[in-house]
Amino acid sequence: SRVRAILTQVHGLRLRLAREAMTQARSRKHKTVRVNFRAVCSETKWGDTLVVVGSSIGGWSPSSGLRMVTDGSLYPEWNCAAAIELSVRDGSRGTPGGYATEYKLVILRADGSEEWEPLDGNRRIDVGGSAESVRVASTWGRAAGPHDTTVLGPGGAGAGAASDGESPAGVTPT
Repeated sequence: SRVRAILTQVHGLRLRLAREAMTQARSRKHKTVRVNFRAVCSETKWGDTLVVVGSSIGGWSPSSGLRMVTDGSLYPEWNCAAAIELSVRDGSRGTPGGYATEYKLVILRADGSEEWEPLDGNRRIDVGGSAESVRVASTWGRAAGPHDTTVLGPGGAGAGAASDGESPAGVTPT
């Protein structure tokens, strides 16, 4: 009976350690980073909304994407901010040790239709492993490099990154 109790305790300990190992492995595969998006888009009309969609941003569904905001003093600049879950970079870009996700801009027209950004590929947020927040600037229909965004500010190490410290004006937290 004492041996059975010890075996039960060992089994419970093994299960707990296995769960902890799985949690740690998942946390190394994903990282949540605060992203401030800034996009310049003069293709919108009164009543339209610009949204960000992607692999970890609304599951590529414009109705579930991040809604950007603008006003008369900022237009054609649109802004939003959110915590985004990035995945471990696949290493194919030659910059290991970081995290990435893909996205695109979509206009939700006032009449209910959608207009996807006219790029052949997707945009990419590509940050170093220590990044906690980044600022991402895009211009509708024009990609920086091979469909990458320009990452400005902290954590900007990586492909297509710039480090000029420029800050997007009027970023609206969500």
